[in-house]
Amino acid sequence: MKSHDAFRWFRGFDNSMRTALRPRFDHDRRRRAPCAGGRRLLLIQLDGVSRRRLEAAVRKGYAPFLGRLLDGGRFRISGCRSGAPASTPAFQAGLLYGVSPSVPGYLWWDRASGREFRMDSPVAVAAVEAGLATHNPGLLEGGTTYPAIFGGGARHCSIGGLGRDPSVIRYAPPRNGHGPVATEVRRSAALTCLVGRMLGRLARGVVDGAMWSARCGRLLHEPTFLLNRVLCSCVFYEAATSGVIADIALGTPKIYCDFLAYDETAHRRGPGAGSSLLELRAADRAIARIFAALASNPELGYDVFIFSDHGNVEVTPFESLVGLSLSELLARAAEGAPLGAGDGPRVRSSRVVTVEAGDYAHVYIRGRPAPLDREELRRDHQPLLDAVAGCDAIGVAGVRGGRRGYALVRGRTVDLADDGEVATLPHPEPRLLATYLSDLLSLAASGDLVLLGWRGPDLESVAFAWEFGSHGSVAPEETNTFFIHPADCDFRFERVVRPDELYRWFSRCYASPAPCAPSDRR
Repeated sequence: MKSHDAFRWFRGFDNSMRTALRPRFDHDRRRRAPCAGGRRLLLIQLDGVSRRRLEAAVRKGYAPFLGRLLDGGRFRISGCRSGAPASTPAFQAGLLYGVSPSVPGYLWWDRASGREFRMDSPVAVAAVEAGLATHNPGLLEGGTTYPAIFGGGARHCSIGGLGRDPSVIRYAPPRNGHGPVATEVRRSAALTCLVGRMLGRLARGVVDGAMWSARCGRLLHEPTFLLNRVLCSCVFYEAATSGVIADIALGTPKIYCDFLAYDETAHRRGPGAGSSLLELRAADRAIARIFAALASNPELGYDVFIFSDHGNVEVTPFESLVGLSLSELLARAAEGAPLGAGDGPRVRSSRVVTVEAGDYAHVYIRGRPAPLDREELRRDHQPLLDAVAGCDAIGVAGVRGGRRGYALVRGRTVDLADDGEVATLPHPEPRLLATYLSDLLSLAASGDLVLLGWRGPDLESVAFAWEFGSHGSVAPEETNTFFIHPADCDFRFERVVRPDELYRWFSRCYASPAPCAPSDRR
């Protein structure tokens, strides 16, 4: 998240907190009607947690509440898949609006405007969400979200909501039966504890960041990460948890909560790092608080689903392997400069734009209003293709052409429409890789070349951005997610390939005002 966007979010949050601290006695305190089938829906997202990482965290004691929840028999866990790219905005677009494939990732380059689109920019997110809403109604109409990228039709504190109106952030704890003075004291104590946690996290973050930077020999991303870890681990957690508990008391029919601190930390320290697992423990404690609120209001009939949008995989930064960044390598290829590290000054190309989005990247040819296919690239930009083919740190490249596109793998071309050729792709599920790569190539906003850091099961994945845990590509740990769901729910989550399949099921079972028979939940 860019600093100015983060401060804009925090300013809106601060204003909403000031409003919440004033006693409010209005009609909004009445419990709201459930979904058409008589049930209510609570969706809890553990951002960036693969099924393998979750199960390991449960075994190691980092998620004790989730472990007890699964051992109790009322809930069970099923596998699921993220869709392509394996990123939060793409998954949420599918789940909340039923559009898959939808966006080419967390960031991309817009050919028409000549600028980068980022999914931490409220204005950019609002524009994308307006387009998604033209396809289907939002899954969360009549509900709330905390603090997702897309709102799904809810009155929410999503990033997209800030792009339209910063005042949509709401933090409204229900009345607790005490007088105004006692209520203010309780809220002031909670705020004091929150400020204390923020200061403690800030101090630990400064020390950790200094040690990490000294070990890596560079400070890249550390200041932004320090801000994000304070916001995500303290402010967002408390706002989301308290907001969900408040909405449960109000009987809000649909609630969506995204705990995102694990994903932020996994990018900078790795998905298996101790600091990442501690963020998962914090999320586990927050979920325990939410379930305590549910236990206090059993008559409301909430169905709870805990899930992940994608996983994170251990990666090696591209620059540490090659000696220069991907954008520098491709700029040199486009301009005819030497490709070796340390050969002359930095090259800036007027012909090519490279967007490094985790362990996948989009490469755009400037000055072209529409994507190029393989033949056009071979005719006009062969040095670019040669540079990609000759770089061992690039696992798979996707280009348009034919019926479904082509994969360029270690000097050979694989037709994604040919089942025999697809079977030779270096992946445990080659047809899934072909499907996801074809999905990315079907999006006009994707690059003329789509590069994946997955290099096969025997080699570590590569991040084109400077990070140590990554997602977006096709490594099994990125695409294999999970759903923790009521034990009597018979939906086959493990059969899901794209998240729009989840939208169709959830919108049918928790629709309003269309009727929904209780048996349809199975």
